[in-house]
Amino acid sequence: MDPALRAGRALAAAQATYQAGAFDAALGLLGTAEAGPADEFRRARADRLRGQIAFSSSRGSDAPPLLLKAARQFEPLDPRLARETYLDALAAATFAGRLALGGGMVEVAEAARAAPPPPGPPRPPDLLLDGLALLICEGYPAGAPVLRQAVSAFRGTDVSREEGLRWLWLASYAAGIVWDYDSWDVLSDRQVTLARDTGALIALPIALSMRSSVHLFAGVPERAAGALQRLSGMARACGTDWALGAEARSRALVSDGEAAENLYREAIGRFGRTRLRVDLARARLLYGEWLRRQRRRRDARDQLASAYQIFDSIGAAAFAERARIELRAAGGHARQHTIQTPDTLTAQEALIARLAGDGASNPQIAAQLFISPATVAYHLRKVFTKLGVSSRSQLAPALPARHGAAPLVAPQG
Repeated sequence: MDPALRAGRALAAAQATYQAGAFDAALGLLGTAEAGPADEFRRARADRLRGQIAFSSSRGSDAPPLLLKAARQFEPLDPRLARETYLDALAAATFAGRLALGGGMVEVAEAARAAPPPPGPPRPPDLLLDGLALLICEGYPAGAPVLRQAVSAFRGTDVSREEGLRWLWLASYAAGIVWDYDSWDVLSDRQVTLARDTGALIALPIALSMRSSVHLFAGVPERAAGALQRLSGMARACGTDWALGAEARSRALVSDGEAAENLYREAIGRFGRTRLRVDLARARLLYGEWLRRQRRRRDARDQLASAYQIFDSIGAAAFAERARIELRAAGGHARQHTIQTPDTLTAQEALIARLAGDGASNPQIAAQLFISPATVAYHLRKVFTKLGVSSRSQLAPALPARHGAAPLVAPQG
């Protein structure tokens, strides 16, 4: 068989295997595809799939830079695929939060806004990408109107099956951001149905989790119990802390008394053993809300304050505001995460400062971290101000004295 044809078929098989949830098998097929003759388009598709597998398998910090790299590769080859991959990268960065390696929400959102426009009229994923990027870069008033358009577009008929499987959960999340419960209900139900009908196991857990929340907010527990039963079967089959934590958190929502409390604690414990900070924060938020309803205000404040700090640190504005309101109702006060002492560097700033202090130029740092040179310059300006230095040559002596000499490991390209 022609080597190029063989590589193309292996990539297609890897994509199908990934959709079925067989990650290890998909990675094996992906290795076969990547061993084929050099082809820029196939390389970009392979990088995108590798990032999608990383996101779906662990929601970890390695997925955003892989997807961001693929999106940049697609720009001169296929602008539509570039924009779709930026949306994948933004979703992954949202989950990873501040743990994302070289592909945090701000970096991905900035890159997406600088990407080529849609080749035709904006499709629902285009509107979703633009709305989320605006929300992250310019704030809620700028992003909310476009997100409302995106949610409305996803409710329409001009959404392909592939688009629905990939992004209906994110569109449902956007519906929550703009306080549109009816759309949240419709879109989450549509994704569950689509995932079942197509056998897309990879999409089903997050779809069922989103659907459970919809029923909870409506107050109809019997219906939530059905979704919970399906989620429970999948969680027991997987046996991971992620799956079992999601089951415990969901089961707590339809439980009462001591049983509910034990389940919330189990969920927090399981998520606490993972890198899934968003899921951990959601479990703490729900537990805190439950504690406040039980009139245990002091216990509630501890959980709600922890939830707020996580949501605020990753830019999850809607969830952070919900936690802040609940915390205030419990007699607490939300401390802004963004308030820092002048000489405190974020993890991203410290990494850029160390690379610059070692002699790397802005373009070199940008290439290594998959961000733009302008973003590097922006971070360095903040570093200079915080450290009280005026040149790159002063960075190396300043960093060990203030932040320790432990080596920083740059992400792999």
